Amino acid sequence: MTNMLQGPKTYCFKPIQPSSLHEWADISYKEYMPAPSLRGYIYCYWELKSLERLSTPLPYYVVSDGCIDIFIDVHTLSDIDIMGLSNKYHAFSLSHDFHYIGIRFLPAAFSSLFKFNASELTDYCEPLNFVNRELHKRLNNLIARHWEAAYRQPDMVFNLHQLIEPFNAFFNQIARQATEVDFRFKLAFDKIVNTRGIIDIEHLNVPVSSRHLRRLFKFYVGESPKAFSKIVRFQSLLSLNPTVETLKTEKFFYELGYYDQAHFIKEFKRMCGFTPAKAFK
Repeated sequence: MTNMLQGPKTYCFKPIQPSSLHEWADISYKEYMPAPSLRGYIYCYWELKSLERLSTPLPYYVVSDGCIDIFIDVHTLSDIDIMGLSNKYHAFSLSHDFHYIGIRFLPAAFSSLFKFNASELTDYCEPLNFVNRELHKRLNNLIARHWEAAYRQPDMVFNLHQLIEPFNAFFNQIARQATEVDFRFKLAFDKIVNTRGIIDIEHLNVPVSSRHLRRLFKFYVGESPKAFSKIVRFQSLLSLNPTVETLKTEKFFYELGYYDQAHFIKEFKRMCGFTPAKAFK
């Protein structure tokens, strides 16, 4: 089946989590690419873990990126959660000793793979078992099987490396049954992404009513075209990797369509959890 999510030139959405831009002494965060055949569905597999026992719990921020994530607590294995698109940041308190692995699905991918209405998860984090019991069971069995195999070997430490190929095989099998996204959604989605979210929704020029387009976006990504555009715009700013100094001198936020500095700071803080001055210091 044709992968309608991945156009050869137009599909260029690259979600950023600040974790990928930072280096910590006692914490490791890594992202790994999926197989080429899955890159229209999965942005990355990721791993977040403490390298040493932390003296205090870690406040960990997840910013708005337009994606749906499944993540697994390696210490328990049975704890598999799913987090939908978020219009604002989410703060988690991580324990003194933690180890998570995750799958980050590109916008519309989870809906295409599992015929799921993404709006049911918007701004929520839920046990995967509540959302898709069969997927939870199959993932749990896959992870447990490789975890047991790893620990049969002396001095072996279980990590994401052991799961990349099994994950690729697992999701490639599912992708063969994926449904194609509505071409009108795809057309509007590409225009939003290719303009970095700086487009008047009324000027998308898609052959569908604004009401129906809103329903399509709600189903595939979990939010309206306007709300999704704001996330794309925020992510576009992160991709520039600005500093406090360049924000002052070059004022990227005007180019990205923010009305003024106050508007930019307010929206940035809502999606990031920090002001730009604190986030980019």
